[in-house]
Amino acid sequence: MDGTRQIKIVKIVEEIRQRCRFAKLAWQGLRTVLNRMDNEGAFFYVHGLLDHAGAVGRTLSASEGEARETASRMVELLGIKEANPLLSRELKFFAEADETQFERWLSGLDHYRYLGMNVMPRGATADFIQDTFLRSLDPEVYEFSWYDRSIDLQELMKALQQVESKAEAWLKRQ
Repeated sequence: MDGTRQIKIVKIVEEIRQRCRFAKLAWQGLRTVLNRMDNEGAFFYVHGLLDHAGAVGRTLSASEGEARETASRMVELLGIKEANPLLSRELKFFAEADETQFERWLSGLDHYRYLGMNVMPRGATADFIQDTFLRSLDPEVYEFSWYDRSIDLQELMKALQQVESKAEAWLKRQ
């Protein structure tokens, strides 16, 4: 591998490691604000976590041109398995959701009455069957739902921690 290509690989691994660290900070912030019962803060940190995890996921799953080759190299280098949450359709959905997704979600409702945020265990929401939630977080198992999709934040964090650890180890060998 030529020197320029090697430098590029090192820089990409450094960026992946940094995004994993940012996600870890968001995870720590989420756990802290949940203890204070700060719902708005909780979703601030959830979206931050998903933003950084999504950036790692996009880097690992790029599908065009040179970025695709780089993604394949990163997956191999960091030992990413196919079932990794960082490569999941759910994470890709959350990372790419925009205002058009919100409009589609609204169009699918029977009415436009909904609650923007909900933090409670999934079992407790059975009493709120008439309510629709835009975003919901089960603080017992860290399952996040947005629109009509869900993702396990604990599994996502485990994957990010493994990638960060492998990136760190690889960088030390360089």
